[in-house]
Amino acid sequence: MGARQLFGLRKRAIYDFYQGVGSNFTNPSLPPVRNRGTFPPLPSPIKSAALAVSLAWLGSHAWVMGQEVPRPSLARQYTQTSLPVTYNIKAGPVLFRFSSFLNTEFSDNVNLGNGTTTARESDIILTPGLGIDALWTVSTLNTLQLHTQLSYEKYLEHSNLDSASVLASPDSELSFNIYVGDFKINLHEQFSYQDNPAQQGAVSGVSKFGQFTNIAGLNVLWDLNGIIVTAGYDHTNVLTTNAISSSGATVNTASLNYSSDEVQSMVLFNIYSSLNAGLEATASTVSYSSDAADDATRLSVGPFLEAQLTHYTKVAISGGYQGTYANGAATVVTPVTTGTNGTTGTNGTTGSGYGGSWYADASISNRLSRFITDEIAVGHEDSAGILSAETVETFARLTSNIQIAPQMSLGVMASYVDAQQHGIFPALQGYSTSHYQLLTVLLSTGYQLTKKLSGSVGYQYTLRTSGAVVGVPSQGYSQNLFYLSLTYQF
Repeated sequence: MGARQLFGLRKRAIYDFYQGVGSNFTNPSLPPVRNRGTFPPLPSPIKSAALAVSLAWLGSHAWVMGQEVPRPSLARQYTQTSLPVTYNIKAGPVLFRFSSFLNTEFSDNVNLGNGTTTARESDIILTPGLGIDALWTVSTLNTLQLHTQLSYEKYLEHSNLDSASVLASPDSELSFNIYVGDFKINLHEQFSYQDNPAQQGAVSGVSKFGQFTNIAGLNVLWDLNGIIVTAGYDHTNVLTTNAISSSGATVNTASLNYSSDEVQSMVLFNIYSSLNAGLEATASTVSYSSDAADDATRLSVGPFLEAQLTHYTKVAISGGYQGTYANGAATVVTPVTTGTNGTTGTNGTTGSGYGGSWYADASISNRLSRFITDEIAVGHEDSAGILSAETVETFARLTSNIQIAPQMSLGVMASYVDAQQHGIFPALQGYSTSHYQLLTVLLSTGYQLTKKLSGSVGYQYTLRTSGAVVGVPSQGYSQNLFYLSLTYQF
């Protein structure tokens, strides 16, 4: 992934959208994330450094343009100096905060059937869960933090779709921050286990698709006053559990297991108090456990610009080069579609590499009033896919949050992705297509019922369309999902 992941994180953006409207909704069916290096389903841990940079320039209105106003080191600005006041249990120096939630969902298409070759089947899903936050202030400059949400999905009618094990939310992380002078060092361990394929746009024809991801690494932020330099390294392991097809058959996905090593770097220049520009770069290698897929090298480099146009409006623009280059000789298959209803067969390639392309994305965030905030993001990216060697995506997303009353909010999110896949892995060619479109619309409202109890209700619509492939069942489907969520803070 790119070193600067402030915008374009569609999966986490939608997950955070649920959180933002008062719901601890942990539905793992979320769109793919932006990927410029490898393709873990979580944002790169370098985001912590990049977020600190973003917060710094957003809060820099205290600077006076054209004057040399002294300021503390950026690293020092984010030093933990006091203990939080909201916690449930204090065990020695460690503070814990626990919460529990229960999500009740109704889906009219739990198996993601296309309605022709596979029937649409409805069900009610119960998802109880536990949220855990912990903080250990080792010293005034060193803190250890843990955040996760653990849950389990129970289907009332389709017990074969019950969670095979405990699920871990996409934002689960163990993080240790160390401050030394003008340096901030972050050691992290990110982990996630999800098994719902809905809105994993590349995946179709399956009703379960489990992936366990673990990302371990470090990043360093160096504050040079007018210049911020970050560098990081991550090692990723991804294990894919056997999937269940829409017809109920077990699909062997062992060929998707992989490990990767990635280095990221970024240089940010503070041009004015409200304007930043810089350069980001990423390089990574991917190694698969099976010879059915090519090992690969991915590169990405390009400039970015961030500006606070007004007190309420900010924009971010980035672009550059990114590429995927195969290192092996595995044969990968790409179904070739002609138009929207026919194909001429498949193409095979043998480790010759997939070449490079360009990426560009832009985002504008605006606070219309103290009650309404929204963001629009568009982009074009070349990334490694979930089921393929390479995916070229063009996307657009709108997110809006409206504070209706002090205890009630309304959230709206719409996302559209058009994707072209190259090099679909042979074992999965019957469960994906070379070209697909994914539309997702979310509506949710949250209400603070009592001091500790909150609730939310929502509706999600998903539509996947794709061209037909000879000998492969239709990979398009639609799904309507209604949910009710209750969260209790102990």
